[in-house]
Amino acid sequence: MNQVLTLWDNDTKNIFNEAFLRKRATAVALPIKGTDAEAIKTLIDSFLGREDALGLAAPQIGIGKQIIAFRSGGLDDPEQAPLKDNFDVLINPRITARGGKKILAWEGCLSCPEIQAEVERDEEIKVSAINRQGKAVSKKYRGLLARILQHEIDHLEGLLILDRSVQIEIPKRKKLLSLFANMNSEK
Repeated sequence: MNQVLTLWDNDTKNIFNEAFLRKRATAVALPIKGTDAEAIKTLIDSFLGREDALGLAAPQIGIGKQIIAFRSGGLDDPEQAPLKDNFDVLINPRITARGGKKILAWEGCLSCPEIQAEVERDEEIKVSAINRQGKAVSKKYRGLLARILQHEIDHLEGLLILDRSVQIEIPKRKKLLSLFANMNSEK
């Protein structure tokens, strides 16, 4: 299981991690083979090794490829629906349509520990991608699943919840607040 890259550890900014997380991921070549196939397996293993994630993008574990893994079922009762049976992987995902209302809600992110950000997302999206078997897929997502996919696809574009936030809550340390203020002034 690969470690998740974070913007900061304790009160120290991770300059290398930030540069990597803010870089646009590259597309996976088709047919899927070699290092790209290994990257997909590594992402799946890393995602399944976590109990605290609804989704994980390859750049979050140091892989600069357009691959995301996300919980696709059991969102209402994760204990009744084990993650290993309720996840999906999308390769080179693209949002091809947006619909419904814009919904403002709080999000967390493994790469931005200890904060919550209020982010506006589309209620419905349609995503075109390649599945694990290398086949083209197109599917509509609503509600929480739409939010999860938009969040993870943002990672592939080098965007974080800090970039989309309307409001940020930093519940733990005041020192983290000054670190965050310094990060924003350097954009």
